[in-house]
Amino acid sequence: MKSSFYFALRSLWWRHIKGPLKGNTFSTGLCFSCGQKSYFMYSHEIKDTNIQIGSDGGLSEEFMAAAAEDENHCCTLCMKNRRTRTHAKAVLETMECKSQEEFAHKLKQQNLCILEAAHESIFFSTTPLPVKNYILSCFFGPELKSGSIIKNRRHENLESLSFENASLDMVITSAVLEHVNNLESAFKEIHRVLKPGGSHIFAVPIDSKLKCSRRRAELRNNETINLFPPIFHGDTLLDKKILVYHDFGADFAKMVNDYGFKIQPFSQTDSGLFGVPIFMSKKI
Repeated sequence: MKSSFYFALRSLWWRHIKGPLKGNTFSTGLCFSCGQKSYFMYSHEIKDTNIQIGSDGGLSEEFMAAAAEDENHCCTLCMKNRRTRTHAKAVLETMECKSQEEFAHKLKQQNLCILEAAHESIFFSTTPLPVKNYILSCFFGPELKSGSIIKNRRHENLESLSFENASLDMVITSAVLEHVNNLESAFKEIHRVLKPGGSHIFAVPIDSKLKCSRRRAELRNNETINLFPPIFHGDTLLDKKILVYHDFGADFAKMVNDYGFKIQPFSQTDSGLFGVPIFMSKKI
């Protein structure tokens, strides 16, 4: 674990040397991912990359503009983007906590259990959350058994989770569900493992110009079939590109409610659900 001094130096590097050289601009505020007052860097390179991905996928201009903002504005201390930082804020507010320290204390005191299915957590701290109560898992491939330890990380497949029924207080997924082949199985599994009233706090890319969500790709006999030109998102842990299986549209909330959740958006643009908004849903 790197020290806070290291991250302070990195922030100075981005703010005063590398960031300005690339023409990046900065704003200030509280980062809910690392819990520090920080500078947020707006990168034109990140903006252009996200616009290109949306354009390649045939998505609307409104989506591309919103996604370019959500995936930008990175904290110069922890490098979490606006979508990730907003996601962390949503979790803290759902847990009625004002800080990560209060969050960690509540997890231990109430013996809560939270699963974050992600290769990189939405939270960042030099003092990690308690591993017994906050489980960070990642996906290494459909052929592996959920609950296995791979490369010192817990492997979980959202389509077949290893947890017992009604054993988790919260599940967190951030820009993950669009990469899941069998979305119905994933939502049913999340519903199964959550306790009654448990929460699923998640982020997904939404293009409300699409009246109906659509499949971009599917697995048939272990072979990937692309129904639209393939688009990929980056993965920092596995250092590879991850295929997008779904484009989510205006019907997304109803689709989730049909799986036994009550859903509401935590964040959206002034013009509606575009970009990568955060959703809060409860098991009913």
